Amino acid sequence: MANINNQNPNPGQDLLSPYCKVTIGSIGSKEADVFEIGDGRLKNVSVTLGEGKVQSNCRFTVLDPEQKLTDKYIAYIESVGGLTPLEAPPETQEQTPTISSVTNSAVDDGSNSGKVLYEKTIASTFGYGEATQGGTLGAYGDTIDFNGQYAAMIHPNYVAGAADSEKWRTYYKYAKMRVTNLSNQKSTIVTVVTTGPFALGSDGRAARPLRPHPDRKIDLTPGAWKALTEEPPGILNVKIEWLETGTTTSSTTASQTPQPKSQIVADLTKKAQKTLTDFITFKIGDWPTPKVGATKSIIVFPGHAADTTGGGGTNGTSGVSPVTYKGESRIKEFVANDISVELFKEELTKAGFTIINAPTLPSARGNAARTAYYEQIKQLKESTGAYALELHFDTPNGGKSGVIPGGKYDSSGNSLNVMDVALGRSFGTFSFYHRQSLGGPARGITLLELDPLNSTLTNLIDSAIATNNYQALRNALRPYAQKAAAALTTVTSGVAVSNEAANSSVNSAKSPQVENTSAAKTLTGAQITVELGYGGKTISATSFIHVGLRYSLFEPHALEFTGQSASWVLTQRVKNTAYQKITFKKLAEKITSSYGMKLEMPEDGPLYEYFPQRSQTDYEALLIEARRIGYRVYTKGATLYIQPRKGIDPNQQIFVLQYGENMGTFFEVTHQASTDSKGGARSSQPGSNNSTGERKFEIDPDSGQIKQKRKENVTGTGNSLDASTTGSPLPLPAPKTTGDTNASDSQRKANEDRIKGIIANAEFPTTPEALTLDPDTPFKTEGISTVLDRFWVVDTITHEYEGGKLSTKLSCYSPIANKKDTADINNGEIKTDSNNPVGKAVRQVFDNVAGFYGVVGFIFPTKGIYTSPFGPRGGRNHNGIDIANKLGTPIYAAASGTAVINQSGCEFSPSGNNKINRGCGGGFGNYITITHANGYQTIYAHLSEINIENNTQVTQGQLIGTMGNSGGSNGVHLHWEVLKNGRKINPSSVIKLPSLMSTIL
Repeated sequence: MANINNQNPNPGQDLLSPYCKVTIGSIGSKEADVFEIGDGRLKNVSVTLGEGKVQSNCRFTVLDPEQKLTDKYIAYIESVGGLTPLEAPPETQEQTPTISSVTNSAVDDGSNSGKVLYEKTIASTFGYGEATQGGTLGAYGDTIDFNGQYAAMIHPNYVAGAADSEKWRTYYKYAKMRVTNLSNQKSTIVTVVTTGPFALGSDGRAARPLRPHPDRKIDLTPGAWKALTEEPPGILNVKIEWLETGTTTSSTTASQTPQPKSQIVADLTKKAQKTLTDFITFKIGDWPTPKVGATKSIIVFPGHAADTTGGGGTNGTSGVSPVTYKGESRIKEFVANDISVELFKEELTKAGFTIINAPTLPSARGNAARTAYYEQIKQLKESTGAYALELHFDTPNGGKSGVIPGGKYDSSGNSLNVMDVALGRSFGTFSFYHRQSLGGPARGITLLELDPLNSTLTNLIDSAIATNNYQALRNALRPYAQKAAAALTTVTSGVAVSNEAANSSVNSAKSPQVENTSAAKTLTGAQITVELGYGGKTISATSFIHVGLRYSLFEPHALEFTGQSASWVLTQRVKNTAYQKITFKKLAEKITSSYGMKLEMPEDGPLYEYFPQRSQTDYEALLIEARRIGYRVYTKGATLYIQPRKGIDPNQQIFVLQYGENMGTFFEVTHQASTDSKGGARSSQPGSNNSTGERKFEIDPDSGQIKQKRKENVTGTGNSLDASTTGSPLPLPAPKTTGDTNASDSQRKANEDRIKGIIANAEFPTTPEALTLDPDTPFKTEGISTVLDRFWVVDTITHEYEGGKLSTKLSCYSPIANKKDTADINNGEIKTDSNNPVGKAVRQVFDNVAGFYGVVGFIFPTKGIYTSPFGPRGGRNHNGIDIANKLGTPIYAAASGTAVINQSGCEFSPSGNNKINRGCGGGFGNYITITHANGYQTIYAHLSEINIENNTQVTQGQLIGTMGNSGGSNGVHLHWEVLKNGRKINPSSVIKLPSLMSTIL
């Protein structure tokens, strides 16, 4: 064993901010749970990519101090089947349990939540023991956890002693704010648990009477401060967004008097009953008195969803032509309807409603499709008890806004919902029998005409379609959604989500209504997507199936999720079956398709006369046979890949792990001689090169009889003639092929066997390049030793985020060709052939690639003549190299990193000595600096054009500019410099330079 680099003098450094984002559910779905760095919830992330038995998986932990996520996901496990949980005994009338949740009546109705309070203001800290620190109890009586994400804020209208001082003192009480550090764009979400900051007196303490600080608008606990910056306590320029009002929270103040549950229920019921009574007694035209109560479960869908462009609706006043929307021809009204649905969902969710997703829009168009879709909505409404709302815009001339009720033309009001009345009082109404007069069936679906589709809206639709920018249209439509949410809230105060929709059996007569969590599609079994990168940008994204949860009472603020690759579903059931007359590809397609997975396999593989699957899962059956005939098996997303082992493409970019640069703190090499239980570099199949333990018997698949395959060696039995039972256990029946593909299967197997070689493990700080590594990806080590500076192939790789750092761990092997690299696939015997062309080809590929790439992954930034080296020139040092070519020759990033435009706009002569503003850019003219990982920087000078934005992430080989003659240049060329930790170094130390005046291609 060799343990390398545990004293690495330069283990690397993070020049870019790590980026991690985890989504449970469909990406972009409002029902998905999303966690990312800076939100105060994501604690750690681990992603492992593997193949074969090591299936890819993920693990991440989120902070859940109020156990909302814990309750949401664990409760879902109960809802999808299993034993009915034990219930607590019913309460008696005499019981008056203490309740620790109290309402803060001083907070306003939340109309400001979701807004930016300060685009730029000053933040400081409290809790470090300053003179102004008020102790461990906050102004609201709470014990403050200074390691948590908390803050102090006071409304600027606060005046001590004023009549309304209490209102403004508690205005932000328990509100949630997003605070963003403007210098690095890191964000965290904090809860306001006390008041401040206040203006200071000459003694450095809060001035009396208390008044808000004129400049600082928020003070952060040390935990929140560290989430935004690594700088010591001081001041920061920040942006503050108000996310949620703090209407309820746990309180420890003795002044609050808890109410019995029964009294809370009675108060809520009275309030709801009074509101409902007001609406019931409100008379609307020919409408009857509503008898159906409100619900907080709503289905919202667009009108004309299944119509053709001539099947109804309007194109508004801006012409009669339809538009292309979401890939098909649509009337303009449908565009407005569809976007309004999105906005309604957003605003209703904010108002506390639960959105029941409507069925997927049908692909067919016409009357039959429309009727079928309405029936689906009707069935969904009836099964969930939700309120169904269809959105429309009326004709531009003579049209109006208003509600067409969803009642069944029953004048008794037994089918009229009070929510129709609420919307009618805000938007206006049509006749109760309007739909009947048009011959429309009554399905219990309310239709809301939001407004006539006037010229303003149709012009906005035309503009949005033409520019693919819908923001102005959304801004114009959002007030309708806000208006509807406000109207519906008036009749749903104290009303819970419908029991069926929330999958809940809470009895409102026994306990107060609580917030219900739905979105079953986002829970166990859903998709988990993990995105990793740097600088706020995703470099790699991997998807998994959510398969596990872990909650510990002794770590109560954390909830751990686990996910597996999609092929995990193939491991859940052991089968006993057999297949006949089927190719390996068809077999794999048959298995994967039954689980909803896709298969990628470039060839058919052997044709089987008989393929047994005995006491194996589907994944085991595929994996064992794939290995037997030389395929590798891995999963990406919902696709299973069964493919031959890759070689190395000399044109591909090779990742380099170099001692003293990016190798990190651990690199361990192991080599173990072959044993029966474990292979090594000299034996890719344990037990195959010896006679001890060799199988002497096998089962004849035709007769089922046990036959002796090989007689005992007399010498090996001590010259004894007695019967003996040496040998390995009897094998299971093996797949039997037609033999047509034996040659190609044997060659593929030989290529697969060559991978068994020297094993190594490495751990290092993650770089953007490392995030692109996958199993079977080659990379190179340098700076270790003559023998160990070689090519390796990734076996498994794990990326971990914790404590603000991304690190990478990988296991790998050195591809040494197997000495016995030709196999007879069907009888399992190994034939020796030292001249096997496959082994030679593998060795040749690996040998030829060595030395092809730069030492730490740099490439030449352009093509041309290498005209001037690094070193003394003209009485001073030339700190880079010059490469000459014609004006406009492309310039590329030599390695990935963050690019900064140092100077642009310099004019220049197109050839010869530049005579225009030679001092521009300090003599460099137009130039760019790129900061790379591990302390490296590169400079690109004398450019003619710059093709990137300032302060942007670039990847190796990306076009960043063109060759020019700006600044102090004496001919069109690129001046290229390399710096290490701020010191200019010879570029030859990072890339092999040709001889002077040679051409760089």
